[in-house]
Amino acid sequence: MLTVTTPATTRDLTTLNAVKAELDMALVTHSDEHLSLLITQKSRAIESWCGRSLVREGVRETIHLTDPSAVLILSRFPVAAIASLTTGNGGQAPALYELNAANGLLLRLTEAGNSHVWTPGRVVIDYSAGFIPSGEGRDLPEDIERAAILAVRNAFLTRGRDQTVRSDDVVGIGSFSYGMTSALPADVTDLLAPYRLPGFA
Repeated sequence: MLTVTTPATTRDLTTLNAVKAELDMALVTHSDEHLSLLITQKSRAIESWCGRSLVREGVRETIHLTDPSAVLILSRFPVAAIASLTTGNGGQAPALYELNAANGLLLRLTEAGNSHVWTPGRVVIDYSAGFIPSGEGRDLPEDIERAAILAVRNAFLTRGRDQTVRSDDVVGIGSFSYGMTSALPADVTDLLAPYRLPGFA
């Protein structure tokens, strides 16, 4: 079970200025509201496609172990910091566990520093995880932001068009192919592939 204790201030994975620069619309303001809405929509679509939250939040995760386990896997990653970790024996000092921040894997250690199994019971971890998408401390990977920019650009330039249409025959004119079969185009999902949860579909 996971509860968000400190919600993100924004889930947008790019900024209005970055999108307007991509569209060469830096001095144009009449589409700002529409572009801002698209940024929010496509950022959510990216998180949905990846099967995970990407932005930094504080969370409390409760894991109920029914069997001994060599490792605990946190739901959110990358992990920025662990505020506290509590087992049935009470709070655990940082020296008694080892974290792989990139993938959220937690190993249990003995006082001598050797690997030790997590015993059955309840483990409660308070931690912060995810990327900071903008502002101070920004650490969002460039390829994620690039994916968001491309997704917004595609949606803006094809507004009013049926995105599910793959081909259209116009008598005397010719045949046209366009559109996409998912919420995000292939150039976007190619950039996001390294951040998608394994096996997520």
